[in-house]
Amino acid sequence: LLPRMSRAAHAGLTRAVADDVSGGMRLVAALLVPAAGLFVVLGPTIGLLLYGYGSTSRGQASLIGTILSLFAIGLVPFSLFYVLVRGFYALEDTRTPFRLTIVLNVLNLLFAVPLFYALPVDLRVPGLALGYSLAYLATFFLAWRVLSRRLGGLETRQTLRALLRLSLAGLVAMAACVGTLLLLAGLAEDVVGTVLRLAGAGTVFALVYLGLARLLHIDEVGQVTAMVTSRLRRR
Repeated sequence: LLPRMSRAAHAGLTRAVADDVSGGMRLVAALLVPAAGLFVVLGPTIGLLLYGYGSTSRGQASLIGTILSLFAIGLVPFSLFYVLVRGFYALEDTRTPFRLTIVLNVLNLLFAVPLFYALPVDLRVPGLALGYSLAYLATFFLAWRVLSRRLGGLETRQTLRALLRLSLAGLVAMAACVGTLLLLAGLAEDVVGTVLRLAGAGTVFALVYLGLARLLHIDEVGQVTAMVTSRLRRR
């Protein structure tokens, strides 16, 4: 996106820059909402699979996965924030991203420090992950507002509508994923059982998400699917 936006900005086509930024945000969200949803629900199970069958205890492995889940809450705003930053770079503005980064770090401290001291000892590190995610969420909305004013709008209504529909599909898929985990809770606690739980819950999540995306007419999911499919065919 950046070279194309830079050319448009150099030519004074701010509307084209705005279209690329808003369209880029919707495509990134279509790809990362399901990834974030999977990590939020399956984080502890992923941690158990990766770390729970060696020298690390199952409790410690699950805690590592919980940290992954809390970082995943910030995955979408983290990524969309950097799409917005590319919009500033296209406008040859590096000061605003610098200032936004200062705000981000201040917010990170404001969220993380109270969480660290308020939570029990075994949840303090997950609290830091949650504070990090909340800081990116707040800074993302601030960056969106600033860049939207610079460009005369970022198709806010259309972009918010797409994000809300993606979030709805992701939340329903997460609920289906949790239900699948509960149904598979009786499987053995060994590596095979953990892999089967991940595979089953992940498959259900993907089917529900893609089905709802089609039902809700979320065009961006179809665009991302077509893009990934075309690249796989080239290989």
